[in-house]
Amino acid sequence: MNEVQASANLVSLSDALETTARFIRSEPAQNVIRLAGLKGAARAFFIARSLDHAPRPTLCLLPTDKDAEAFAEDLRFFLGRAERTRSARVRYYPAWDVSIAEGLSPSNEVLAAQIEGLYDLLAIETPILVTSAEALLQRILPQEEFITATLRLRIADDFPLSELVEYCTQWGYRRVPLVEEKGEISVRGGIVDLFPPLAQHPLRIEFVGDTIETMRSFDPVSQRSIDSVDEMMILPMRFFSVARLQAARRTIEEALDEREIAHREQKRIIENLKSGLSFPGVEFFLPYLYPNLEQVSEYMPRGAVVWAIDPAQQAAVCETFWDQIVVRTHAALEAGRFIPAPEQCYLSAEDALGWRTAFVSAELRSLETVDADCTITSTLHTGLKAVTHTAGAEKSLAPLVGQVRRWQDEGMRVYLTVSSQRQAAHLQHLLLGYELKLPIEEDPGWQDGQEVQDGQDGQSGQDGQDG
Repeated sequence: MNEVQASANLVSLSDALETTARFIRSEPAQNVIRLAGLKGAARAFFIARSLDHAPRPTLCLLPTDKDAEAFAEDLRFFLGRAERTRSARVRYYPAWDVSIAEGLSPSNEVLAAQIEGLYDLLAIETPILVTSAEALLQRILPQEEFITATLRLRIADDFPLSELVEYCTQWGYRRVPLVEEKGEISVRGGIVDLFPPLAQHPLRIEFVGDTIETMRSFDPVSQRSIDSVDEMMILPMRFFSVARLQAARRTIEEALDEREIAHREQKRIIENLKSGLSFPGVEFFLPYLYPNLEQVSEYMPRGAVVWAIDPAQQAAVCETFWDQIVVRTHAALEAGRFIPAPEQCYLSAEDALGWRTAFVSAELRSLETVDADCTITSTLHTGLKAVTHTAGAEKSLAPLVGQVRRWQDEGMRVYLTVSSQRQAAHLQHLLLGYELKLPIEEDPGWQDGQEVQDGQDGQSGQDGQDG
């Protein structure tokens, strides 16, 4: 629970927002503004309000993947209805969930999330990408190759079924009997079931000859159709095609010869390459497939704003990452295994964050510092705790009701958030038993342009952050 107020050098929180917005609009030579004091969900709230007033291509950078994933959820919550539109959706861009030294491939979930994030940076007018310093260390395929690997399907297009299957095979989709997860494909006669990145549900494509007759999204559990689809962008499920991997065989074999690699390991890799099939850890051969890899920042559109949360911690995370990679790489080489040099797959700790100087950025620091341009006091409330009840004992909402009334007496608006209308109605009924009447609001008050400190009308309001 966070309470947000402006510090003495700012008249109100709206002044802090205006100061930041004016700075971003001016695009000054000194392209960073430092904001101190915001903690927890207050940071996502502040950025959401900034985006409400002035939508811009946005990258929110946090220290770790865990931080970034939680922050993305907070940002979606505060953007609310606006986030559901195509031009203002929040994408979480994770780091790979395996290390270069493990000999394993990233999960389909992680690969799809990365592909979706990169696509938004290239194709959406005002993308919002939330990521971590860990994720930005990774080198990725060139933009031109990414664009070439995209495929747009429309109803009534002449596009042979065999070409669609070949595309999916080349770009990392797995053939399965029943499609359930992103990156899977199933073929039955003239019907292709496919779950590409960007899609909320898998897609069923029916062909008549070489023509796409229908496309429908469907529920992977019941297999029942959900809605018709007129057009769908099909994206790859990895950063290279089978054809490119095969073309790089000689380059990889030369790299094997240059290293003191165990014969058994060399034989395993060469046989895997000859098979033309994907194998565990193949993604880490990326440096041998393209002459020049790129980084996420090179995908960012002009005019993008970078919100750097806890930049000092980001630098520490990058340094720790490199310390661990060096140790793991040395151990793998000692064991006779082949892996690329870490600098071929990852940026240095300095380069992973140094690109920010090319963009207007706002640093959000949890601690109040003397060099901050604006300081906002953010108080973390930890008084509300889960109450443990003994079996059969009556459960009471009295502690919650008492705290809500205290906040209202202090002039705050308190929002109690639930996940469905049914839960909202049930909670409203329970609170009436304590003579606390709260209306149900589908669109929270922080989206109407009002100040979050305003209003003490007993509504289901909030305390400046999430309640």
